[in-house]
Amino acid sequence: MVFREYENAVHPQYRAYATESSDYIIDNENAIVVFPEIWPHLIPLFKRATKAYWWLSFDYGMRHLMPLGGVPFLLENDCKMLSQSSYATAQLSILGFSDVLRISDFTTLANNVAPQPIQQRRDLVLFNNKAEAFGRQLATMSPQYKFKILSNMSPTEVHQNMAQAKLYVDFGPHAGKDRMPREAALLGCCVITGRNGSASNFEDLPIPAKYKFGNHPQRTHEISRAIDDVIQNFPERFEDFGVYRRSIAVEETKFELEVFSVFGQV
Repeated sequence: MVFREYENAVHPQYRAYATESSDYIIDNENAIVVFPEIWPHLIPLFKRATKAYWWLSFDYGMRHLMPLGGVPFLLENDCKMLSQSSYATAQLSILGFSDVLRISDFTTLANNVAPQPIQQRRDLVLFNNKAEAFGRQLATMSPQYKFKILSNMSPTEVHQNMAQAKLYVDFGPHAGKDRMPREAALLGCCVITGRNGSASNFEDLPIPAKYKFGNHPQRTHEISRAIDDVIQNFPERFEDFGVYRRSIAVEETKFELEVFSVFGQV
């Protein structure tokens, strides 16, 4: 099977992983083909290889599956299920999949970006463009602090802002175990989120419950008070995220173990 349109298709942001690429796959019984959740339409092209669908994002995966017939499409094509998050595993269990295999991912940072010392952090609140309107609403309620949206920036620019801010807030959908909260925490930010998607469980987002807000549009005053508490008491609140930072630090080792485990089973 040849995919000329994907020749030399490694995105510049992924070249640091030094992986090999190819524009062809031999479709035989010895091959294992892993499809990201955005490419289910390619699955029927393979007749002999073992096929696995990797739910990097459960919500977006369902969105791409629906035009093809939804979950029955995966069953008809004899696909194994791989999950990036506990959230996706739980949702797949509800749909009747009991043998979901786990392959998560790991967090990397831009070169030459290091977190600023606690004493030098700015009274800066960063927010995700996936919930831009709500982020701007929070900004109007806390005019004493500078809010900045992480949009139209390179990865390095995002990390440079995270390295000096005190707080990152994310009230987006959290369709998988999201990358940006992890990057923010590694770079020294405290993190406040909603309870959508993967943010609802401790396994995917292991931060204290007091930093997660369900039904967040009705809880703006509580969130505003939490923002003020983090900014004004940053050295103490920074310590609340030690478990989260330590869990992120071991992600790469965990990922490697998961890969070895899964591909001994598929």
